[in-house]
Order: sequence, then C-alpha cells, then structure tokens
Amino acid sequence: MKKAITAIACGVLLVAVSLTEACRTSGNTGGQKPAAGVAAGRGLYEAMLGEMPRYDKVSVKCRLSLGSLSSRAQIRMIKERFVQISLQPVLGVEVFRIMLTPDSLYVLDRINGIAAAESVSAITGSLPEGVGMPQLQSLLLGEPFLLSGNITEGDYGKFRWGMAGGKAVLQTATGGGPGLEFTVGKEGAVEQTRFSDGNGNTLACTYSSRISAKPGGSVPGEVSIAVSVPAKFFAIEAGMKDMSYDWDKTFRPDTRIPGRYTRISFGDIVNTYLK
Repeated sequence: MKKAITAIACGVLLVAVSLTEACRTSGNTGGQKPAAGVAAGRGLYEAMLGEMPRYDKVSVKCRLSLGSLSSRAQIRMIKERFVQISLQPVLGVEVFRIMLTPDSLYVLDRINGIAAAESVSAITGSLPEGVGMPQLQSLLLGEPFLLSGNITEGDYGKFRWGMAGGKAVLQTATGGGPGLEFTVGKEGAVEQTRFSDGNGNTLACTYSSRISAKPGGSVPGEVSIAVSVPAKFFAIEAGMKDMSYDWDKTFRPDTRIPGRYTRISFGDIVNTYLK
C-alpha cells in the first residue's frame, strides 16, 4: 500500500508542477490576432461562457488514478487564490497533501514524515509570481480561458474557429509559440482543452460526464490528463473519476508545516519518489 500511495503521490506532484509550468511559461498570447477560420455564431461562444461555474470556493471529492493505481482524493479551491490536493486512500485519512498558492508550492508527506515548501518561480524558473493560478483552476474544472487570464465575452475575436468531428474547435493564434485549443460540444460545454508550448510539449485535459453546478453552469464528472515532454522523455497520464462537488463547504487555507516533519528541498522530495 505504501509503495502504491507513494507512486500516486509522485504522479500527482509531477502533474501539478506540469500544469503550473504550462501556464507560467506560456507568455501572453491573448492579444494576438488569429488567422481567419470558420466563422461561428456568438450563440455557441456565449453558451460556452455560460457553462462556466460561478463560484468563490469549491471542494471536490474524487477517485484519482495514475495508470493502474488509484486513491480517493479531495481537491479544495479558492478562486484564483488556492488549490489543495489531498490523497485519502482509506476512511478519509489524509496521507499526502499538495498546496498551491499564486507564489508557492507546498508538499506534506505524512507517510514518510517529510515536507517541502518552494516558490513557484524557483521551481519553474520563469515568469513573475502570481501567474497561472486562474488557468490551473480552469483546467481542473473544464473551463475555457486565455493564457493571459480569464476569458470574457469581449474575447470572441481572439479565437480562430474550425470544425472537427462535427464539433467546434477554438484555437488561439500561436505564431509558432504557445497556444490553446478547446473542443466544444453543441451545448457549449468544453470537452477537451489542449495546450502546446510551441516546442513539442503538450498537455491535454479531456472532460466527460458533465453535471450541473449549483452556482450555475456545469462541471465534469470525469477528467483525463495527459502530459508529454518529449525532450525529457517524460509522459504521464492521470485521471479523476466519481467527482462530486460541494459549493457550500467553508475552509481556510493552512500552509503551515508542523515541526514533526523533516523539511527538505523540493528537488529532494521529488528524488525521494523517483528512487
């Protein structure tokens, strides 16, 4: 059991960092003018925006999988401010936690008694602090977004529209750089988000089993995540199933690391899982 949880924890950590890295190294492509594409009515675009849940806080319970391994998990989010992922394999007892704020990443491993805290900028070595949190949350909730920030009705002209398999596909202009692609169902729900950094590295989130969100809009009941970094021979697939949402639960972020844990560097904690 301990080896299985450790493997899942490693995967969760790598996926979380990959998602953050993707958003933070993207640059600002939101203002570029796209090439001409298939024109789509504003009705579908507005329906897509209407599917976005309007929330301040949300708590999500799910089954998190990595290959043949799986564990119960809980994800807590405060819009644009905080993400916490907890592994709870048996009876809701937490054994591993990742916390992400706009500027820092925290890891708490209760099995091995180790913890790490690192600034996001030190891990990714890129953009100023505070970039990436809204996009990461949108990825997890199946929302459309721009690499430069949240999406609005006024951003309609920033996308190139096309069709694939009978479904609308929205793309941001890349010019050889980072780009986003959303596959949208006829009711307006995002079915897949695909990010490419322009260097062959990709991240794809596929959403299914949409359910109504209490604040309005809809959210996925299942999410599949695939990250590929060919230059580093790195690829990982993860998934979230049996997702249930609590929009009323209140919680306060607590990033304190208790004194009983041995604090080590982020690099050392990753190496611990890769041994």
